[in-house]
Amino acid sequence: MLLAAPIGDDLWMMKRYTVALACFTVNLAIGLQYAFSVFVIPLQEAYGWSRSEIALGLTISISVLNATGLFLGYYIDAYGPRKLGLIGVFLLGSGFTLMVFQRTLIEYYVFYGLLVGLGSGILYMSNIAAITKSGFKKIGSALGFVIAGFGLSAGFFGPLISYVIDAYGLKQAFTMLGLIGFSLALPVLAFPNTSERYKVDYVGSLLKIFRDRRVYRLWFLMALTTSIGFAISSFLKPYAKEFLANEMLATLPITFFALGNSLGRFVSGVLSDIFNAEKVLVFTVIYHSLNAIALMILPPIFPYVIFISTFIAGLGHGSLFTIFPKLTTEVFGTSRISQVYGAILSSSILGSFLGSFVSNLVYDIIGTYIPAVVALSTIQVFVVFTIATRQGEQYS
Repeated sequence: MLLAAPIGDDLWMMKRYTVALACFTVNLAIGLQYAFSVFVIPLQEAYGWSRSEIALGLTISISVLNATGLFLGYYIDAYGPRKLGLIGVFLLGSGFTLMVFQRTLIEYYVFYGLLVGLGSGILYMSNIAAITKSGFKKIGSALGFVIAGFGLSAGFFGPLISYVIDAYGLKQAFTMLGLIGFSLALPVLAFPNTSERYKVDYVGSLLKIFRDRRVYRLWFLMALTTSIGFAISSFLKPYAKEFLANEMLATLPITFFALGNSLGRFVSGVLSDIFNAEKVLVFTVIYHSLNAIALMILPPIFPYVIFISTFIAGLGHGSLFTIFPKLTTEVFGTSRISQVYGAILSSSILGSFLGSFVSNLVYDIIGTYIPAVVALSTIQVFVVFTIATRQGEQYS
C-alpha cells in the first residue's frame, strides 16, 4: 500500500511524457509548412505559375490550419483529441498524395490549401488539447516543448524535400510526404481521448466566444505580430539564392530559421512560466522587427549574415506560437481550450495574408521584398506601443 501512490505517480508521469513525445512527433511532421519555400521554384518550373499564385496556396493552407480550431475546436474538446486527430491524419496524407496528380491551380489550392491545411489544423489543435488536458503543472514549458517540433520541422524536412526534388522530382517528394502524413496515425493513438460535456450547443459556444472582448484583443495582437515570420518563411530560399550561388547553401537558411523557430517556442514557454507573458511578448516583438529590417539590408553587403538573421527571425516567430496559447490558458483556463485558442489562432489568417501573399505580390510587381518587410516591421512597432500603453491592464 505504501508503494501504491509513488508507482501510480510514476505511471501517470510516464503517460504524460508519452503524450508529450507523441505531440512533438506530430508537430515535427505538420510543421513543414515552414519549408514551403523549397517548393516555390520547382512549382514555377513545372507549372509556370507566378510566385504570388504559388504563395496563395500557402496562404490558403495556413488560413485553413489557423481557422480549424475556431470551427472544429468544439468537437476536439467534445470527442477527444485522439478521435479528431485520426481524421486529421487521413486528410493530411490524402492532401499530399493527391498533389502527385495535380495539374491546375484550383487542384493545387484544394489539395494543398484545403486538405493539407485542414488536416494540419486538426492535428495542431488536437496537440494543444492533448497537452493542456494531460495535467502538466508547467503548461508553458510543456507547450513550448511540443510546439518546438512544429518549428524544428522545416530544418529537418527542408533539406530532405529539396534533395528528393533535385534527385527524383516534385511528384516523388509529394508521394513521400503523403506516406509520412498517413504514418502519423501511430503517435496520434497515444493522445488522450478525454472529452468534455458542453452546457451549450455548437452555435451557442461560438456566439459566447464572439461576444468576449478579450478574444478580440488577443486576436488582433497575434495577427499583427505573426505577419513578419510568415513573410520570411514564404520567400526564404528564393531570397537566399540571390546572395548564395550554391543550391544547398541557399537551402540552409531554412534550417537556421527552423532551429530558431523551434528554440524560440521552447524558451519562450519556459520564460512565460517565470515572467509575465506580456513582457516576454513585448521583448520578442522588438527584436523580431529590428532583425527583419536587418535581413533586408545586410545580406547584399555581407551574404553569410543571412544565416544569423534567419535564425533570429525563426526565434521571434516561433516564440509567438507559445506565448499566445500560454496567455490564453492564463486568461480562460484549460476548459474549452481548443475552441478558445482556436479563435485566437485564426488571427494568423490575416498574419499569413499580410506576410506571405502580400510580400510575394510586392515582389511580382517591383522585384524586391524590402517595402513589404519594412511596412510589416512598422506594424510591429505599433503593436509594441499598443502593449506598452496598457501597462498592468488585465484581460477582464
